[in-house]
Amino acid sequence: MRLAHLITAFCPFLLLAPAVSADEVVVPDGLNIETATTGGQVVARLSSGDLLIKGGGFGPNVLRIRHAGNGLTTYTPVFDSFSGTAQAPNGDLFVGNFGPTVLWIARDGNTDGDALDGGEWFPAPISLAVLPPVSKGDPNGQFAPYDMEFAPGTDDLYIAGSNFSAFDGITWVVRILDATEPGATAEVYHSTSGFTGGIAFHDGALYLGVFGAFPDPSRVEKLVDGGADGAGPTVHVYATGLSGANHLAFAADGTGFLSGTSDPGDFSATVTRLAPDGDADDAADAVDESFLTGIDFTAGFDFTGLLVLDEGLGGFGPGAGRNSRLYVGNSEILEGGYTVRTAPPASTEVTGTVANNDSFDVTVAGAPFALSLHVLTLDQTPSTLPGIGDICVGFGGPHVVTPLVSLGGAGEATTSYGLHGVGALVGVGMTIQGFTFEAGEIGIGNALNFVIGG
Repeated sequence: MRLAHLITAFCPFLLLAPAVSADEVVVPDGLNIETATTGGQVVARLSSGDLLIKGGGFGPNVLRIRHAGNGLTTYTPVFDSFSGTAQAPNGDLFVGNFGPTVLWIARDGNTDGDALDGGEWFPAPISLAVLPPVSKGDPNGQFAPYDMEFAPGTDDLYIAGSNFSAFDGITWVVRILDATEPGATAEVYHSTSGFTGGIAFHDGALYLGVFGAFPDPSRVEKLVDGGADGAGPTVHVYATGLSGANHLAFAADGTGFLSGTSDPGDFSATVTRLAPDGDADDAADAVDESFLTGIDFTAGFDFTGLLVLDEGLGGFGPGAGRNSRLYVGNSEILEGGYTVRTAPPASTEVTGTVANNDSFDVTVAGAPFALSLHVLTLDQTPSTLPGIGDICVGFGGPHVVTPLVSLGGAGEATTSYGLHGVGALVGVGMTIQGFTFEAGEIGIGNALNFVIGG
């Protein structure tokens, strides 16, 4: 996997590596990405701060807990197939399921850190008889949940599900008032055309991702509650014209992140960024489907799945000390997917001619007075450095690591190089990548790939 913005313009005698390919993940400056080693896809961040992990693929599943100390423990027994979860204010874990029982409750009654003991894992005592069937026209069908959330500060549970019809999908949002109380019943809160994605609350509204039924584009709907029990929501189209829509997450500043596909033709995966609604017109101010691109899955149907934002102090964005992470799951990497985390800004620029008997400059830029270094290497095999992220350069071939240099008040430093008498390297690939160091954190700059000219 490459984490690279590659140069795309030719200079005299400067030969370049191929353009970015489908397996080259591109992230914004100031964010690092690494192949996750969580032991499964991250489902949610629990009120304890622990991560809830989904184990397995589309078949039998368990949920596990990754504790702050990185210990991984089984939390639930095996169930049919996971389809969303939400933690109630009382600590109960509601779990959706594609199977005869569509809604379970996991409750750690003896506080031993799991829900494996007798009576701790049971069907939710909620009447689902009023819910629409999973297949339109099939009176014996069963509602299939996909994602669920509790309205903040309440025990009202909202569940999104679809009928899974081949071409004319219908999405329902179901509301269960006082879901933790005996006798709770479900009601249809909202329905719309298309196939359901994830749901997420932000600033009092419920946002719903909808994958458009062919040939309609995908979209995000903003549902503003009518206020009275039983009242339907006011519906606003928050973002439309999307190639795909799946799970949603919102940062505190209103920035939304949406997993899905960037191209319905080849199903290349992406995470879309939705700019906050600064002008209060109930629509995202901008839609960036290229926020995170190039994620490569090999099964032919490629999409990002679960999306969980663990936002630290200072928000999710470039800069040292923010300590925020966006967990991105998918259908192919069952061990976890990717983790995108905040980091110091870092960028790499090369000017001049990368060729025998010629010279070039490498400039690394970042925060003022941060430290920097860069690597020149003939090993273009990507590497993963634990705690830092996936990088483009490898160290198995001849390489040069520069000493640490301060970026000074201007926030950049330049080093000059000359290649002389290296005719044997003409036509050989070389990668140059810069890094910055600020407040004990490492920023990964874009990597530039070259073929050495003659």
